Amino acid sequence: HIATLGSMESIRPDTGKQEETGAVLSLEALVEPGRGYVSAEKNKRPDQPIGVIPMDSIFTPVERVNYKVENARVGGVTDYDRLVLEVWTFGTMRPKEAVSSAAGMMTDLLRLFINLSQEEEAPEAEAQPVQDKHERVMEMTIEEL
Repeated sequence: HIATLGSMESIRPDTGKQEETGAVLSLEALVEPGRGYVSAEKNKRPDQPIGVIPMDSIFTPVERVNYKVENARVGGVTDYDRLVLEVWTFGTMRPKEAVSSAAGMMTDLLRLFINLSQEEEAPEAEAQPVQDKHERVMEMTIEEL
């Protein structure tokens, strides 16, 4: 059983259950917000004391997704497709919220490609006269030489 403090709640209370052996396990865990997946290696910090064991972190609220593409009809036209999603979450977010959040993330990422086919115009560099060493010497006063 994982005990929680304050406003924390264990979404999966069966996690960490042990057989009744009489053994006692005591541990402290650092819980932080995040996004996506973070490896144990990236969770290591140089200031951590000896004995701290970094763990992989996964922040996804989605447990499983199934999808189906079915034929669809719009008016008299029958060559459309319909996407059917089945989404299971761990309980931190409703399935509709998870799909909406994922769609927003994808939109933000794909927005980078919208103008990809248009050539970027580089700002024109100011023309600077190129002088070779001989020309600079010719422009110097006698005192500068």
